[in-house]
Amino acid sequence: MTPKLELTVDGSSVRGLQEGAKEIVQHVQPDWKQDKLEFKVLHRSGCCPPLYATFSNGLCYGFTQGSPISPDLVVQEPIWRAISQEMARYHKIKSCLTGLGCPVVFSHNDILLGNVIWNQETQKVGFIDYEYGGANFQPFDVANHFNEFAGVDVVDYNRYPSAEFQRQWLRSYLSHYQDIPEEEVKEHDVELWYVWVNKFALASHLFWGSWAMVQANYSSIDFDFLGYGITRVDEYFKRKNEFLSLTPNL
Repeated sequence: MTPKLELTVDGSSVRGLQEGAKEIVQHVQPDWKQDKLEFKVLHRSGCCPPLYATFSNGLCYGFTQGSPISPDLVVQEPIWRAISQEMARYHKIKSCLTGLGCPVVFSHNDILLGNVIWNQETQKVGFIDYEYGGANFQPFDVANHFNEFAGVDVVDYNRYPSAEFQRQWLRSYLSHYQDIPEEEVKEHDVELWYVWVNKFALASHLFWGSWAMVQANYSSIDFDFLGYGITRVDEYFKRKNEFLSLTPNL
């Protein structure tokens, strides 16, 4: 199994990270096996770097070249298209149909903008931070990503993508997921996914709103978790009737 070090790394300063890295290196063995399920599956599928070790409050895995994106960058043509294609690649790992007719796949579950790394040289993106990865309804990742257009430190839900942008993004995503040219993606599929995604946007708000309120009580991180949680729940109620009333426009 993946080795676990009894080590706590101070991530609050560069020096703390450097000292933690030195401690990890002293214990790393070259024949350690990569047994952690999420990393093993993702790495073999070419969707993430290798996992080297786990320790008391984190993981050590390969570096993803590039820079995190921002709310302004996420809507730019080469970047949003690269994200749609990378997300489709993730979702191909495992897929099955539920009784609801909505696919369940391996999902990242936390594709906020800081977890999207844009490589200008290759014109591709990579995702990082896989600790929430696991099975989920396929539209959740897309919906959650669209919600994250609003940002985290300064949240502005006016940045939530328009219906036109969503349909364009979804056509790119479905093209890559189905291995067909964009012009062959069925309009029915785009419209169905548009409805699915906006309904799952509500689930995303409730999930992260609840998570933030729990963190407000337990986390030592200097962040207004309570305020963020309230913002997410407020947005859920603002959008609830609008999104739940959506039906495919065929």
